[in-house]
Amino acid sequence: MHKTRIGILDGFRAIAITGVLLFHFFSRDDFPYPYQNKFDYFSQGKFGVQFFFIISGFVIFYTLENTSSLLGFYKKRLIRLYPSAIIASTLTLVTLLILTNAKPVDTLIQYLTSLSLIGPNLLNFFFSPDEKIFNYIDGALWSIWPEIQFYIIAGALFFFSRANFIRNFILLSLFAVGLFWLNSNINGANFFKLNPNNFLFSNLNSFIGIFNLLNFIQYFTIGAIFYELFKLKNKGLKAPLFLILSILIFVLIQIYFSIYINARITNVCMIILFVCFVYFPASLKMIDNRLFNKIGVSSYFLYLIHQNVGVILIERFGNYFFANTCFFTVLLIIIFIIISIVYTNWVEIPVIKRLKKSIN
Repeated sequence: MHKTRIGILDGFRAIAITGVLLFHFFSRDDFPYPYQNKFDYFSQGKFGVQFFFIISGFVIFYTLENTSSLLGFYKKRLIRLYPSAIIASTLTLVTLLILTNAKPVDTLIQYLTSLSLIGPNLLNFFFSPDEKIFNYIDGALWSIWPEIQFYIIAGALFFFSRANFIRNFILLSLFAVGLFWLNSNINGANFFKLNPNNFLFSNLNSFIGIFNLLNFIQYFTIGAIFYELFKLKNKGLKAPLFLILSILIFVLIQIYFSIYINARITNVCMIILFVCFVYFPASLKMIDNRLFNKIGVSSYFLYLIHQNVGVILIERFGNYFFANTCFFTVLLIIIFIIISIVYTNWVEIPVIKRLKKSIN
């Protein structure tokens, strides 16, 4: 059961990272490729990041249950994030300095910002509110900041009350979603005719911009609820009404905030995959295979290195390899996958194991 579960989750990760890769290399809004928008069929691939958030919600709940202390949990998360972030950001830094006209000072600031894993908006708020000099060296890094916020909150809630973790996290998530909706409404239709210049409301938008977990907390919560449903199902227990209502509410919230029909369909497909995973795992055997597992396991590093480095290489060298085709891009994706698999097996996993031993 454990092996099958992990295999399917790695298959999900492979699907998520493939969607993100295809989006960034074929469907970015600015189309910075030799082939322009000729292969623009993957606009929904950007939701691979949200799929990662659902997976993270599921996995972190499991990790918490197998961790003895809050400090130990935070250490494990940092060990998981930092080594690959350092290597990937350094690779991106070198690529930018060698193959582009990027300003060394600005690029170095972006590099250090990325190594901090802290959201640039928070750094700009404290250290550079006017110029806003802090930014990521690779745009893909933005998703690590909501992950970190989730780790901090989930860990604190879990070790505050293990028995009531899922209930407390659901209630906190509903409150966060309410704040996000309220802010969106004030900046939009303002249904309640609230004064946007009120001290609380005028700062709410800035707060959400800094602590962007509020934009995505419903995805993490869905993952956490699915983990609870998974446990109950494997124990032969019926899910309580509270969990059933909660998953329905958060799925509806997810669909509501998606707005466009294509986005809603994509989000519903993610939910269907997790429903199959929990209740009909045999239906997902096709994604529990060696190739998908390898891509899934290496998806973190693949995610970190692909965007800026990939687009720079496509812009710089794509014209020399059948410019009007996607040959060079497909070849680049394959190379990125191979590099990520090799790196994960020979560098990341051994380093993480050694670091974990050093903290025990």
